[in-house]
Amino acid sequence: MIRTRVARVDDLGVVLAMAERFVGASQYHVWAVDPERVAALFDVCRQTGAVLLAVDVDREEVAAGMLAFFVADHPLTGERYAEELAFWVEPEHRGGTAARRLIARASEYARQRHASCLKMSQPESSPAVGALYQRAGFVAVEHTWVQRF
Repeated sequence: MIRTRVARVDDLGVVLAMAERFVGASQYHVWAVDPERVAALFDVCRQTGAVLLAVDVDREEVAAGMLAFFVADHPLTGERYAEELAFWVEPEHRGGTAARRLIARASEYARQRHASCLKMSQPESSPAVGALYQRAGFVAVEHTWVQRF
């Protein structure tokens, strides 16, 4: 059974390992994960939003996925919003409840922190993630493009 919980300080190693797997599996694979930056991101998200873990309680709380986000005032409008910075579900837990539970918990936390919306990103190579977001009530509002130098 999968449940979600807020990450603890001692979960940093698990979050770092998932960040490395995400970068390795994504179009960002040319970037190296900097453990110090992941630790700083972990701290910022824990202070301003949350780092959530999905854990498999039947397997001694083995991490099934994570979602890190921050809550802030939008720099252009001042509107309070939440934005995902890292979202990963381990391959063996995809298609189950881990992703849906993480998104639902993040939405709940964002609302509790007076955010008017939660912004999530979809990797270009993963239309299934977009479909997941649509089923959760999200609407596509922007497409991000990257030019590498």
